[in-house]
Amino acid sequence: MASVGTGPNGSVAVGGPKGVAIINGVLCPVEEARVPLTIDGLLRGDGCFETLRVYSGKPFCLAEHLERLGASCRALGLVRQPAAALEALSAKAIEASGLKEAVLRVLVFRGEGEEAEPLTVVMVVPLPPEIPATPEDMESRKPISVRLIAAPWHAGGIPWALSGAKTTSYAPNMAASRQARSEGADEAVLVSRDGFLLEAPTANLWWVREGKLFTPSLDLGILAGITRSKVAQLAAEAGIPVEEGRFTAEHLLTAEEAFLSSSIREVTSIVSVDGRLLTVAAPGPLTRRVTEGFRRLAGA
Repeated sequence: MASVGTGPNGSVAVGGPKGVAIINGVLCPVEEARVPLTIDGLLRGDGCFETLRVYSGKPFCLAEHLERLGASCRALGLVRQPAAALEALSAKAIEASGLKEAVLRVLVFRGEGEEAEPLTVVMVVPLPPEIPATPEDMESRKPISVRLIAAPWHAGGIPWALSGAKTTSYAPNMAASRQARSEGADEAVLVSRDGFLLEAPTANLWWVREGKLFTPSLDLGILAGITRSKVAQLAAEAGIPVEEGRFTAEHLLTAEEAFLSSSIREVTSIVSVDGRLLTVAAPGPLTRRVTEGFRRLAGA
């Protein structure tokens, strides 16, 4: 049942146990949210979205996420609301939710037909229970195992209009995650048709060899992760060399350390690839440095 209270500015808080949503300007608890069944965004997965963390009631890197949302909308031919309007809706949703540590999602769906006005959703929900909210929680988080999964649907460097766009059509990625779990791993790492490492289904990939950080290049059509850019920034500030490029699976299989980066899961250490333990016990020293730097940057 939704809880109703008064926010610090006299606004009405309607946060239910699952958070709140604003759908085309209408605020409601997530468990009471409704969208038309006939919109193309639902029927055809024709839409785009951004997901980011809220730390102490403040959205982290919202401007960067909205800029990327604009790029995704342009790729799909969708008209997005101005960034200022989406920022205001985000602030309203965060306040109404009553949550300090949370997940903020901004979604733009195509309406019923090409000419229809898009449906805009801004949603604030609690952090998943397995996601650490504090540095103390981070210490108890276990590293994950990953399985290399072929991704023939991925652009993988082949020119494609939606390369790098964050669309709602995530079914192949989710199928890869399920396949990895069915084979005894925690997560998948996608591999292109040409045998190049790409990304995880919802995260960017990093690994360490001889004191250097490696990550697949954006020209492979992978997502330009906001957290990915922050990790690169932290590495530059710390004097850690970073090399982007096209790398085969063997490069990861022989790494000393490895981790995934994403807005919600932050930095997630990898302990093994295809059942092979990495040479440094996870999380390794460089992974720890990146994790601690990111938490400071986020003000968490």
